[in-house]
Amino acid sequence: MGIKMSEQSHSNYLAKKDLVQPLRVIIAAVYQEDVEGDNGMETKIVASFRDEAIKPAILNVTNRSCLVDAYGDDSDGWIDKPAEFYYDPSIMHKGVRKGGIRVRIPAGPAPARQVPAPTPGLLTYPQAIAACAAAGITKDELVAALKARGLTCYNAVRDTMMVQQMIADKARLAQPAADEDFGGTPGGDLDADGNPLPF
Repeated sequence: MGIKMSEQSHSNYLAKKDLVQPLRVIIAAVYQEDVEGDNGMETKIVASFRDEAIKPAILNVTNRSCLVDAYGDDSDGWIDKPAEFYYDPSIMHKGVRKGGIRVRIPAGPAPARQVPAPTPGLLTYPQAIAACAAAGITKDELVAALKARGLTCYNAVRDTMMVQQMIADKARLAQPAADEDFGGTPGGDLDADGNPLPF
């Protein structure tokens, strides 16, 4: 049996091959991200989900319109709202029927967990923010580090290593100097009244 080329490519984003059945989600964040497209790098609108095991989805114009109709023009109004992604075989691309992803608003609450495989080792933007926060790095510090590199948005493939390095640097700076012994009592030398002595 031959190799199916369509099964060899791995996407960092939700793909039609991930949608064997409709996937119901709760939207966690909507943001811009640079994505490799037909014409090189393009800035796309991306949604990530409360279940971090589900890959983020690139929102094309049609799918954005569906969410705008349901939840309003401001994407902040989409947060914590349900959506259902499904495969539509009738979608045309450049005049060829290739099928693709569509979104609709589900009738009920999303199930607790549906898990297409995540991309190993890569951090989505919400995951990067959460990992930085756990290390004591604010979102503003992360954004400033991206801007310092001349970037206008986060890309998981390009920027995961930078985030991991920031976290490692923060952890290294947070460690006290190893085995320094200046003598005296553990809290410093004290005078007869228990007050700290000057240096």
